Amino acid sequence: MTTIYNYHPDTNEYLSTAPADVSPLQPGVWLIPAFATQLAPPAVGAAQVAVFIGGGWQVKPDWRGVPLYSTTDGSVVEIVAVGKTPLDVGATELVPPSPQHSWQTGAWVIDPAKVAAQLESARGRAVVKVNDGYTAAINVIAAEYPETERNSWAKQEAEARAWMANNAAATPLLSAIATARGTSLADICARVIANADAYAVYAGGVIGKRQALMLRVASATTQVELEAIKWT
Repeated sequence: MTTIYNYHPDTNEYLSTAPADVSPLQPGVWLIPAFATQLAPPAVGAAQVAVFIGGGWQVKPDWRGVPLYSTTDGSVVEIVAVGKTPLDVGATELVPPSPQHSWQTGAWVIDPAKVAAQLESARGRAVVKVNDGYTAAINVIAAEYPETERNSWAKQEAEARAWMANNAAATPLLSAIATARGTSLADICARVIANADAYAVYAGGVIGKRQALMLRVASATTQVELEAIKWT
């Protein structure tokens, strides 16, 4: 019996071992099909493959399917061709421990520049979270009123306080509102001032909360601290 060694028609890498068939027309002659040889392939180690080239076997690097990581940015790298090594594609088998690490002198090490950049990025995200929470909270009351009415609040308050201080003060806006509602100017002025004072207390609390959170954002020294800052 004669043994043959099959190799891939495209990559020429060793595939399998099989017994050769006897020629039906020439007794004693063994058939060697295409992409096969009687030469035995050499033993290979990890990340290696035997390749049939130029009538003989050669051992080539084979990193296909091995998880690799870019030494530039830590992203996943895939080798798809026989003969390429991690060095050829700027990669390593070592998993980057965190986005704060950089590849230096053959190892992943903490990179102060990355740490600082990621801290500032987290700080920016925290600012957005705080401001979004503030906007939602401050609009809880205002959202009940159309914008054109909200735009009149400052004038309403000014007229109401002026009238309370001097009943002869002009109140064109509040007088029109009182007439339309069928109530007295005194009642309207009292309501406006009460609402303005209540809103000032509410808004002051919301503004103060935002300022307190922003102080925490400014003083935070780690991403963990920044990620813990939330508007509740």
